[in-house]
Formats: sequence, structure tokens, C-alpha cells
Amino acid sequence: MSRVATEELYYMKKSRRNLQLVLEELDFSWDEDELLELARMNDEGASIREMNEVFEREDPDEIFLALFHLARQGRIQKIDLGRLLA
Repeated sequence: MSRVATEELYYMKKSRRNLQLVLEELDFSWDEDELLELARMNDEGASIREMNEVFEREDPDEIFLALFHLARQGRIQKIDLGRLLA
């Protein structure tokens, strides 16, 4: 079975006619300790640029997506996009 077919079976909520995976070039894996540090930095007002200096991700979008994940889980209260993108 191809990688796409395997992922389709695992992740798909409904069938798709022409499957396209988005953001597959990003690294979504984080250690729990990294997420705790990321939440702390967010609470202290750090920008994505400052956070990325600590975590050294290839794409700063990975920082934003991890913050989005933490917000959805209720582990951070808010994401201030104006501050984050400064």
C-alpha cells in the first residue's frame, strides 16, 4: 500500500477525489518539555522570531502551529498574532 493510501486510511474524515496533503514539509513533532517552554515563552510575551531562536526550527510556521495546538488544548489562554508576528 502506498504512503498516501496509508495516510488516507488513517487521517481521512471523508473520501477525497484528488488527495493533496498540505504542510507535509513541516515538522509537527515536539517533545513535551519543548511545548512547556513554548507555552512559558508565549505567556512571557515572546515573538515567534524569539521563540524560533530557542527552538531553531527550519520554518517558523512550526512555532505558530505548535502554539495553535496548545491553544486548542487550553494550555495557553491566547495567541496575540500582532505580538507574535512582530
